[in-house]
Amino acid sequence: WEATCRHELRCALGELATGLHGLRTRAKERGAPGGYDGAAWSLPPTYTIRYSQHEGELRVGGIFLRLFLKEPTYPLRNPKAFLEACMDRLLAECEHLVGLTSEDVDVVRATEDAAEKAVRAEIAAGGMGVKKAGGTRGEALVVRGEDVMTQVTHAIVCLLRVRASLCDHIAQLGYVSKVVSMLGKSAGKKPRHSIGVQTMRVIEALAQQPSVVKALNSANAVQTILRTMQPLHRDAGFALETLKAMATNDNSETHSVIDECIRRDAIPFLVSIVEKEDLTILVDAAAAKVHAIALLKLLENDTIHGGTAQAQLGAHGGTWEKYKHQKHDLFISRNDTRDRYLMDVDTGPTKLLADSAFNERMHKPP
Repeated sequence: WEATCRHELRCALGELATGLHGLRTRAKERGAPGGYDGAAWSLPPTYTIRYSQHEGELRVGGIFLRLFLKEPTYPLRNPKAFLEACMDRLLAECEHLVGLTSEDVDVVRATEDAAEKAVRAEIAAGGMGVKKAGGTRGEALVVRGEDVMTQVTHAIVCLLRVRASLCDHIAQLGYVSKVVSMLGKSAGKKPRHSIGVQTMRVIEALAQQPSVVKALNSANAVQTILRTMQPLHRDAGFALETLKAMATNDNSETHSVIDECIRRDAIPFLVSIVEKEDLTILVDAAAAKVHAIALLKLLENDTIHGGTAQAQLGAHGGTWEKYKHQKHDLFISRNDTRDRYLMDVDTGPTKLLADSAFNERMHKPP
């Protein structure tokens, strides 16, 4: 909220006052009952004031995402509702991209129509204008140089980090299985790589809570994560970190995540990463190897399934013996806790976090 917004509000109110004065004057001249005060008038139900400073802003659940990302600790009026709105928007954006990259021409055409309709509705509501990057089929809708899916994921991850208890809320509402299912749809399809990255980020944030790991495992997250890493892609290191978080935070009596990793042949895959000399395709090859080795150690030292893991590792000869006693976590800086996906999202000063029009609708007295 700033001087420009105040000026635009005064102008809008002035126009309304001028119109009402003219209506009252004509009512008096006609000799209407009540005279000057007898004019029947009410604010049109669809009337809104469009502030130029708000044009082009991405708003979800009545919150300006760019400003929320500047101040994730801001005391939101209803953080649960905001999180649900962000999750719904993320899944909707993912579905659009899945449809746009489908091999079925009819599905592509229907998805394009639905996406264009959603864009027009958002622009009409004073939101951001979006366009297709490159103008080719399957490209993401972008604004300010970053696709909508990524911005929404930024907000979800920040919210889950600041308010960890909301992870359980996500699990209770059934979003966990939807996110894992969406991750599965990205497997092996390069045009859907962004879906894989953003859903993996959400899963990694949820995996920090032991109470949610059970829901992730029930949704076949381990199998899905392993499947999306084959063949290796540039962000496979982060997927390994997510899998490690699940294994570390699994407090089930049967150590179900460890068991699932072993049953899904994670050990041969992890050993292949450790043995691989050329990992230049990865964003951070060193971190990927560290996470792979850490996972293998978790499997080998597990009190329930460790014997099975050791037997499988023994089949790989001296490869594992060469690495198992080394302290590889030194390759990762203990002081660098930044999320590379959240870098440079801070743009411009904080002025107005909530969409006042949305809040007025949501909290209008009966």
